[in-house]
Amino acid sequence: SKKLLNQEQRKKLTNDELLYDPELDNQDELWMEKKLSQIPSGTDAILSCPLCFTPLSYHTQRHELYSNQYRAIFVENCKIIRTEKLLYNENRLRNKNRKSKNEELSNELITGQETYYSVVCETCGTKVAVIDEDEVFHFFNVIPS
Repeated sequence: SKKLLNQEQRKKLTNDELLYDPELDNQDELWMEKKLSQIPSGTDAILSCPLCFTPLSYHTQRHELYSNQYRAIFVENCKIIRTEKLLYNENRLRNKNRKSKNEELSNELITGQETYYSVVCETCGTKVAVIDEDEVFHFFNVIPS
């Protein structure tokens, strides 16, 4: 009977005391349904920050060669660090003009330099991508789902 008495004496906590609001859950669910309905059917993945799981992009395209890299134009919760300018140099040989098998080929060196800026998660500051001069985000440190 003592056990029964302790259960009866316990106060039932209200939602405020539990820090819980079922109406907020419903609003969150509606927000997420709306967000997911805006995702084009052709997206390859929804990207999240690997540290804090903040969503970064809902519409992405997977890299053709590197399966852990994605690119996107529409992003959120991303901060571009304009003070971190990254330069990528691409040096390669190209045939200047094609000649017959017996003749020597003339080559020229092509130098292409592209400029990128670092991109971090706005929530926690983790580096998640770079952005190029065409405003395309190239994600490499993310969790796809």
